Amino acid sequence: MAIYVTSDAHGHVRALDEALSKISLTSDDTLYVLGDMIDRGPDPVGVIKLVRSLPNARVLKGNHEQIMLDAIIGQDPLDAETWDINGGWTTRQQLNDMEFEAYEELIRWAAALPLYAVAQTAERPYLLVHAGIQTEAARAFLLEHGVDCGNGRGAVDADAELLQQMRSRAAGRSCAWAARIPPACPIASTSTAPPPLGRSLAA
Repeated sequence: MAIYVTSDAHGHVRALDEALSKISLTSDDTLYVLGDMIDRGPDPVGVIKLVRSLPNARVLKGNHEQIMLDAIIGQDPLDAETWDINGGWTTRQQLNDMEFEAYEELIRWAAALPLYAVAQTAERPYLLVHAGIQTEAARAFLLEHGVDCGNGRGAVDADAELLQQMRSRAAGRSCAWAARIPPACPIASTSTAPPPLGRSLAA
């Protein structure tokens, strides 16, 4: 059983597909996709479809997925401009071209993506996240639980259960340890997903 980690495909489905073909994933392997599947490249929805077709993929939300959700669901008019500045044009166009039911399901899926995962190897567990964590908060939590991150050791002495507790505690505090990604909890509870910018509900 192998564990693979990838991130930041940014709409380049052919490059991602080629990389995946080189590792020959089996049903016993796990692939962690650490977000930023969309924007910039020519086929962001294709990247999402490819990732979702993989049986053992564990997918995290990246800052680009959050930027997209903010632009679609958020109330701030600057969110759409932020998405454009960050390469959201192709993603928006592909979303606009989708059947509404498929679009809505994709948005709900993206909104529910977690920010963290814990990958357990034979040697130790690893905390995986797209944009990083606020290290001061993480170190304080681990020190409270008897894990000293000093002397360059990091969290190597933490077990998977403690990292899961740290992750759960962070989520309970509005994802306070996620760097550069705003809290996503309110989005996941949205009862209906509004359409992408420039698309009406009647479409």
